[in-house]
Amino acid sequence: MSEIELERRAGRIKLLLMDCDGVLTDGRITLLDDGDELKSFHTRDGHGLVLLHRAGLRSGIISGRTAKAVERRARDLGVSFVYQGILDKIATFNELTNNEALASLSGCGAMVAHQLPKLRVASSSLVARSKISIYTI
Repeated sequence: MSEIELERRAGRIKLLLMDCDGVLTDGRITLLDDGDELKSFHTRDGHGLVLLHRAGLRSGIISGRTAKAVERRARDLGVSFVYQGILDKIATFNELTNNEALASLSGCGAMVAHQLPKLRVASSSLVARSKISIYTI
């Protein structure tokens, strides 16, 4: 893909959806006695999201696990959508990209995840609609 095409596609992105564990964290999960989880977030990721929001984009987290730390971090950074305890992330993708949240933005969404199998499933149902781009880290 040419640099010009890459810039054109990136310019259409208005919504960034992210998995949490392994994307916004180092992937380690510490289970606490009270049933909650301890997660470590990097300040650079947070600053990147602040800059993303200042540029007029919105963001969301779709996580298979549930932790108070995720809600707090999302609130602190101004993340628009937080879905936790989601077993079917693809259905949540579809819901977000098909509803008014993305339609009102007149753009497309991008998803960042750390597990390639998730992305293979996602790419078959989402990229075909060309409303969402899939990236892995």
